[in-house]
Amino acid sequence: MKAIGMISGGLDSTLAAHVMVRAGVEVELVHFESCFFGPALQHRSRYAEATAKQLGVPLHTLPFSQPLIALVKDAPHGHGKHLNPCIDCHATMLKRCMQFMSEIDAGFVFTGEVLAQRPFSQTRTALGTVAKTCGLGDLLVRPLSAKCLPITRPEREGWVDREKLLNLSGRSRKPQVAMAKDWGITDYPQPAGGCLLTDSGFCRRLADLIDHEGMSEADIQLLKVGRQFRLDESTRVVVARNQDDCEILERLALPTDTLLEMAEILGPLTVLRGRASERNVLAAAGLTIRYSRQSSRPLARVAVKRADGSEARTIESPPADIEKIGQWMIAKPHDIQTGAVNLREREER
Repeated sequence: MKAIGMISGGLDSTLAAHVMVRAGVEVELVHFESCFFGPALQHRSRYAEATAKQLGVPLHTLPFSQPLIALVKDAPHGHGKHLNPCIDCHATMLKRCMQFMSEIDAGFVFTGEVLAQRPFSQTRTALGTVAKTCGLGDLLVRPLSAKCLPITRPEREGWVDREKLLNLSGRSRKPQVAMAKDWGITDYPQPAGGCLLTDSGFCRRLADLIDHEGMSEADIQLLKVGRQFRLDESTRVVVARNQDDCEILERLALPTDTLLEMAEILGPLTVLRGRASERNVLAAAGLTIRYSRQSSRPLARVAVKRADGSEARTIESPPADIEKIGQWMIAKPHDIQTGAVNLREREER
């Protein structure tokens, strides 16, 4: 019997795949990618690939941005602490796996979920809700916690030997770490959130985007980078923090965006997305100067161009007023206050 295994690239899903292969099940793995997955999850793609290669099984990578955007807007089972629709997210991924079952002639699906490891999405009730909502019912196996959960059809029918499945539960990862060591699995990511919908800072930015502009994948990608400012209902400014941010912003810029950078010295790249009125361009120029090495000058020169190359000019502007920065910044009040203090300290130095 062939089974589809959902693999994030983390330790739990990796171990689940190993358990099923060791139990004699023919396995194919599915890995989902989304614009809401931060670096901690994006980097797990290579761990998923490494696991598939080590086990000698196929790996299918499927896009998941659009379904997750829809769930952020409307999660039937609600959100977690922030904007994370974990129960509906897992159920929707499993629905896609169920559709994929017929494409590769598989009989059931398994995941790396561990009973009671997460307070919102992995309680006994939540696991049951996910199985029911996705439509798999008892064709969904959680091999790491199977002996703590009701028996499933694959176990009853003998497609997988229940005695070869595990009884893990709780938040401790010591059993998984010990098992990985015994099985020679040494390269795996540390447990970390990774889904940006559980990050309070990102969710504040996302809530601002939803309130003012809606939610496109391009705009969501831009939320991950730099310092973010809201100038008006339809205009956002992003100022790079470092060279990596500059390179990412250059890649993410849309043809209709306005790009700004210091004309005479190296400094941050700034993206203005929205209304490129003269007032907004001057505000973005002031922010660019404020976070450059010319922030103490009364005026500085800034190069302004359209991302599609259709327009380019140089303007003079004063650095943005610190109080204005506090009004524009998309951040928690504490972050705004701390940012203003840091700017004042730098000016005094």
